[in-house]
Amino acid sequence: MIDTRTIDDLDPRLKNLLVQFRRIQVSKYPLIAVGVDSAELRFIDSRFIDEEERKHKVVGSLFLDKREVSNGVETREETVFVVESHLINNGRFRGTRATQIITKDPQKALKNVQAYIRPFGGPSISRWTQHQAMGAFQDWTWNVRKDARETMQIDMKVIYEEVKRMRELGIRAQTEAFQKAIDEGVDKLETMRHVENKNFNELVHVFFNPDDTVSVTTQKPFEGVGPEYASIDVAPYELSSRVGMLRMMEATNYVPHVGVKMNDRTFWVDMGN
Repeated sequence: MIDTRTIDDLDPRLKNLLVQFRRIQVSKYPLIAVGVDSAELRFIDSRFIDEEERKHKVVGSLFLDKREVSNGVETREETVFVVESHLINNGRFRGTRATQIITKDPQKALKNVQAYIRPFGGPSISRWTQHQAMGAFQDWTWNVRKDARETMQIDMKVIYEEVKRMRELGIRAQTEAFQKAIDEGVDKLETMRHVENKNFNELVHVFFNPDDTVSVTTQKPFEGVGPEYASIDVAPYELSSRVGMLRMMEATNYVPHVGVKMNDRTFWVDMGN
């Protein structure tokens, strides 16, 4: 069914095609034929007549155009029928031309109109709002995940208190991971708490000069250069014992609460608690 509107002053060739198309066109949803000017007809899906965007209502167009034809001797201009539709996908062309079929034969034009001027199908209609719907869906799933993470992301200190109490009460957890937290996590977190209070400024730089005298440099504010000792043997025991331990270690491997050996002459010694 075709509802014809505003087709006054339409070119007789287009009007003739429209009359023929109206006789043979059958669809559940009527098409509305709108004359743009005397040389162009647009067909609108009546379900979307109130839509503002052209792509949401115009299923296609039929219009007259001019093209140049050459026989090698002379060039002349002839009138052609152009059917344009979203259902046409002519891979030989780009842009608008890819959605058009051109012929100078009115009967072929009528067949093209019948084949390609149809109400929108479900896939076409779905694509108009697919991106927006996908965005709404992704927002929803993201918010659900975010809400779950924020709810279950319990502060480690809170977990520590709960796990410590469970261990004191002799409660066993259902999961292996949580039981490991009970068995090992409490001690490790208490160690972590101690480490959190550590500061690199507690380490002092110890350098052995060629004559075996020892230069000590502290990093603590307002202290700067520390003492020098005639040998490590006369340095305070707390310092000398840790240097002695580090001398037996691999270079650049930090030893907890002791320090790190950089090379045979350079040490960073942890003098904190």
